Amino acid sequence: MQSGLDVAAKNWMSVLEFSHFTKMALLFLLATLLASSVAWDNGLARQPPMGFNTWNHWHSKVSSKVLLEVATTFKQLGLDKSGYRYINTDDGWLNKARDSNGRQVPGSNFPEGILRVSQSLAELGFNFGIYSAAAFTTCLGRAGSLYHETIDAQTYAEWNVSYLKYDACGEKNLNSYAKYSIMRDAINATGHSMVFSYEPHVPVTIAWPQYVGNSWRTGKDIGSSFSALLREMESVNQWGYATGPGAWGDADMLEVGNNGLSLAEQRSHFALWAAVKSPLLIGNYSTKLGLPCFASAIQRCDDNFCLTGANITEQSTEALAILNNTEIIAVNQDALGIQAVKVFAYGHADDVTERDHPLRWAAKANQKHLDNQRTSTSPVPLDANMPFTSCQYTSIDSTQKWTLDRTRLRNGQQCLARVQGDVVVTSDCSDQSSEWLMEGVTQHATQIRVIDSSETCLALNTTGTYLQPCKQEPTKCNTSKCDNSVLVDQLFYLSKMTGQLISTFTNVSVVSPRYTKGSSKSLLVAPCNASDEYQQWGWMGHTLANKGDGRCLTQGLGFEDCSSSSTNWTLASAPGYQLKPEAASDMCVDIYNFTGPGVQLFKCKAPNSGYRGSQNEQFVYDNSTGLMRTNEDESCCGIRSPLCLAQLPTPVPQMVNIPQCLATQPSPAPAQPKIPDLIDSSLPLQVYKGPLANDNFVVIYFNTGSHTTNMSATWSQLGLKADQGYLVRDLYLKQDLGVYSSSLSLSVGSHDVRALRLSPSN
Repeated sequence: MQSGLDVAAKNWMSVLEFSHFTKMALLFLLATLLASSVAWDNGLARQPPMGFNTWNHWHSKVSSKVLLEVATTFKQLGLDKSGYRYINTDDGWLNKARDSNGRQVPGSNFPEGILRVSQSLAELGFNFGIYSAAAFTTCLGRAGSLYHETIDAQTYAEWNVSYLKYDACGEKNLNSYAKYSIMRDAINATGHSMVFSYEPHVPVTIAWPQYVGNSWRTGKDIGSSFSALLREMESVNQWGYATGPGAWGDADMLEVGNNGLSLAEQRSHFALWAAVKSPLLIGNYSTKLGLPCFASAIQRCDDNFCLTGANITEQSTEALAILNNTEIIAVNQDALGIQAVKVFAYGHADDVTERDHPLRWAAKANQKHLDNQRTSTSPVPLDANMPFTSCQYTSIDSTQKWTLDRTRLRNGQQCLARVQGDVVVTSDCSDQSSEWLMEGVTQHATQIRVIDSSETCLALNTTGTYLQPCKQEPTKCNTSKCDNSVLVDQLFYLSKMTGQLISTFTNVSVVSPRYTKGSSKSLLVAPCNASDEYQQWGWMGHTLANKGDGRCLTQGLGFEDCSSSSTNWTLASAPGYQLKPEAASDMCVDIYNFTGPGVQLFKCKAPNSGYRGSQNEQFVYDNSTGLMRTNEDESCCGIRSPLCLAQLPTPVPQMVNIPQCLATQPSPAPAQPKIPDLIDSSLPLQVYKGPLANDNFVVIYFNTGSHTTNMSATWSQLGLKADQGYLVRDLYLKQDLGVYSSSLSLSVGSHDVRALRLSPSN
């Protein structure tokens, strides 16, 4: 039987004429996707999903009334006709406890029940999306889906859910490939069509995301700032190798219209998200106005209406026009489904505003990590006799395909067995040594117990495969967030879809950064290390000198000679210390997204204000070691060990995620993905390009600098055929600019874009 990808390939080939470049790009894409069809081809999300998500606007205040009013207003505004068809609730829809049948229960904010909401949305022409998390609890402390994947997927199918956003809120040390494959398989087993969008939260590009879901988050949680936009673009740009029809890199929800972005930045945001084929999920709304809430002075929209702010009507009209721009949307929904990538950048790195600065060093750090990834070490060596090896993702051969035969895991005549006490191997299936207690192993991650000693469990870690006393999760994890699972080396899952027995233990390849002294002027946070001179600081009354660099931290978060007035700081007690520039006492050194490694200047928060309060702004200076660490009393950032301020040369190890599967013979670690050529992201004038159907191309001129300037590119720089004439159309102006045959020069405003479609003129 032909897969959906086979059919799509034939359809594309029959209706399109291709240039050599487009043909090569398409063949590469099809090769990737057809190989992945073994693992995941549900026929959905052939174009990036478009719709709405509640989180940016309502957080926990979501309700059935909110969703239905959003849908009604979307129809009034014509957003449904533009392609926005998914109305998705984020966290906050469900209770903390499950019912007596073990099912998730909607809260009182959904009095009519989820099924009725789904039906009402369908009557309006929309698909309903829901939220859960691969953890005991969701990020808001509600009942998560870890160990309940089968019953939750069945429940969602019965509720006619069309889209699942699957978060990572706890037990983050459990292998992402394992725990997200469990929900993938559970959804697949229902036979119900459901887009699966998941959040692996891996720090570097990996080889397997397109084999697990329809979309995956490529970076951190987005924020309504230009710096966040830049950061997410740097992340999603690395994933072009993996994306295509049915599998998309998700740069997170749209912030178009939210406080913190100018209209120019909103145009940039939307055009870039469209070009890289990220799902387009609107993240703001005001039912009082009947329009998205887009005033630049608005801090937040609550209780279904916007707080007072700037010219709301004018802002709403312009931002709505961005979201309803069908020519930009057409780029996102293009039939080829090939992600645009950054092809080059130029200009002067210093031509940036102070507001942009925190992202400049982060971009450079990311490039260093990617560079190091190319020369990363081999995976941590495992026992050569152990029966676990690197999981296969594409053509899974017979060595990794297992069946559950009552109390045995069987691969032909081989079974998982134990010999010589606690040594675990694969051997024949002749005696009790190959029998195990494995209840639930095909439904969720579970412990595999010795049949005649139920308190002894199979375990896997870097020392090998062996037996050890069975562990238990702390009971507190059932009701409150636990960042890590104590069972990480004792949990296994048998996928009926692939036949693989997958461990939740992650074998990793450690990336060792090769920084040199003075190679960067940037600040970050890293796990505390008192012997690292780049984490040692001298507090000299008003300045903070770094021992490794010999210079002082500046208010721009760089480093200069300590005599400069820009290096003056104050430490304000509250209850740790907030580090504030003397010239801007309302600003604080802030750990980005509470986990770093990014550090930025951000408006100071009160100690107990809002979500997690000011935990990511609290530091304690240790005179004996010189460390400036996070305040342990505040249990900062969901990280068990404290973080310390550091100059960038501090090594920040990155882990290449290599899942482990039971096998009758070893498999080599899968080749890590090809990373795009490094392009200096500190350069302000950036050019993105991607192929479209009918030999068209999308080209984005993106000016991240502080001044309006002319941007130009030659056909050679864009990878276009020399002397080929192209009709250039500006997708925001909705005007043809003329035919160009060798180069293109256009004026681009600060933080703005020129979004262009190039069509062959002959």
